[in-house]
Amino acid sequence: MLISFPYSFSAADIQTVLDPESKSIKILIPKSIYEPHPFEWHHKRWGADNIKEEWSSENLMKDLNFHLSAQFEFQDLKAQILGAAEPSGSGTGLRGVREIIRTLFQSTVLDGNRLYVITTKHDPKPKKLWFLRVHLPIRVSPLGFPMLLMTANDHRIAQQFVDNGILSQAKATEDFMRIFVEGAPPSGVCPIFVQSEEEEKLLRYVLRVNSAKLKSDDWPIENFPNGEDSPWLATFVSPLYVDVAGTDAEMEDLIATTQKFVPKDTEEKATQLLEERCSKCQLIKDNLKRFSRCKKVKYCSQNCQRSDWPNHKSSCY
Repeated sequence: MLISFPYSFSAADIQTVLDPESKSIKILIPKSIYEPHPFEWHHKRWGADNIKEEWSSENLMKDLNFHLSAQFEFQDLKAQILGAAEPSGSGTGLRGVREIIRTLFQSTVLDGNRLYVITTKHDPKPKKLWFLRVHLPIRVSPLGFPMLLMTANDHRIAQQFVDNGILSQAKATEDFMRIFVEGAPPSGVCPIFVQSEEEEKLLRYVLRVNSAKLKSDDWPIENFPNGEDSPWLATFVSPLYVDVAGTDAEMEDLIATTQKFVPKDTEEKATQLLEERCSKCQLIKDNLKRFSRCKKVKYCSQNCQRSDWPNHKSSCY
């Protein structure tokens, strides 16, 4: 069974109790260690006022990988590190979506990618499903997990809207060029493949559920086309934590194995890439100028420096 509190995870052991008076069914399920309690999700939509904090530390990738690895069982992680046979559950849609989320975080931080296209892999003619534009920095949710904010274009819905006359082809093309092409960083488009129809449906579910948790009135994209007749979503991805990762002995074995294979320059590469972006527009550009007053931030132009001053002045010294 698939549950969403606030993101999807599988639960095998579920107990139910029927209450005849209220005509309701109470569901008791085991909670993952890192899974927020359901009562923590009685909240208004998140906006810029409560997800401002940036995910940053001296050990950026180590901290992120801790959360990303918590999506998988220890024995599966060890099998991946050693290049062994496909781990158990490798063909499930849920595992596939977890792999996509890990790829999005790691590719963004380590390789500097900002644009992604989600496409089918096994169709005779691969279909484009989603176009994703990532917005840095990585955020910390009010509940403490890392969030990768993104603007998503549901490509198939866009085509359906055009075919049904809900959206004009000219408007659809204009929005796509403005949001995904003209205003995007020049890093190229990175393809990510879905392996099955189950994985495709679950990814769509996760992106749409997470979109329902965000405000879009203060979004990095100007004139963001949000609404029932728009194929665009203001959404995010975060780790889909596994219910039970493994035993203490498996944890110790995994740590010992990992220490033998982690590249020494991984953290330095991630830090360098993140430092090369403009502090205002988040674009990665050459010859960024460090602010002379505090030496803490970099800008690609005077316009970005001036427009960011109202936000930066409180921390500038």
